[in-house]
Amino acid sequence: MKIKNFKTIDTIILGYRTEPQFGLVIGLHFKTVRYKPIGIVEIGISENDKKAFLEIARQLQIRMEKQTFWVEPKLCCRIQYQERTDQHQLQTSIFKGFLFEKDPENCYWTY
Repeated sequence: MKIKNFKTIDTIILGYRTEPQFGLVIGLHFKTVRYKPIGIVEIGISENDKKAFLEIARQLQIRMEKQTFWVEPKLCCRIQYQERTDQHQLQTSIFKGFLFEKDPENCYWTY
């Protein structure tokens, strides 16, 4: 029997992509790097969440680069993940919800 141990972390939404499927580019602050991308979360985002986010994101969009729409880092979301790589990239990440009241300055990697 395998037991998967998921962890939860609050992240900053740095951007999104629509192809090949919708996903949020998420990031965190580290001791030496701010707004470091740590992955793309595609699982767990409902159609209602997606529509609400896209309405807000249009006002925050900065630029498009390689199928990624980068936005001002003003929104946070809670992510559940299984593991992280040595480069701090999250694996098996699942969207759990937006955190509209959370300040992006408070989203950092806890060592």
